[in-house]
Amino acid sequence: MKMTLEITAEPLPQDLARVGEGLTAFNDSDVGASGRKTLAVFVRDDAGAIVAGISGYTAWGWRYVQWLWVDETWRGRHIAASMLDAAEREALARGCQAAWIDTFNPAAAKVYQRQGYQPFGLRRPPPLTASRLGRRGNRSSALPTAETVKAVSVAAPSSAPSPSAMAAVKSKRSSDFG
Repeated sequence: MKMTLEITAEPLPQDLARVGEGLTAFNDSDVGASGRKTLAVFVRDDAGAIVAGISGYTAWGWRYVQWLWVDETWRGRHIAASMLDAAEREALARGCQAAWIDTFNPAAAKVYQRQGYQPFGLRRPPPLTASRLGRRGNRSSALPTAETVKAVSVAAPSSAPSPSAMAAVKSKRSSDFG
């Protein structure tokens, strides 16, 4: 059987969907269904325009924040904190006990830390510093230690990270995966 290796900066949506379907099927058979569900929070102005938002998902008991953005004119009003709180409430209702967020922005990392996130990974790919932040349980709970969580960073600097650019987290305890 002949194979062709293709590299592209403009993949077709159906090709990306096929890779996602294949990975989902593998993961479902390997560690169980993720229960992945989209989670978005939006803030709109009086005209209905989006001025801030979170885009992410919940899966395997974790809340993953892929994007968090606040329009410059709306910054400094604790909107990010309010959105993170709203996303957390929804994630808790879905049974999540931990959260994951990446950032390349030191100011954003400080916002996340004020919300109870703690760094558990740091990459310094020149010229950016990428922080991996997470939360376990409620704000008073401790984050998993290096002994209980293994983080493998596969993220590359990007203005719009995708699920494929997220870091993978796998507990060393196989019982955590049913």
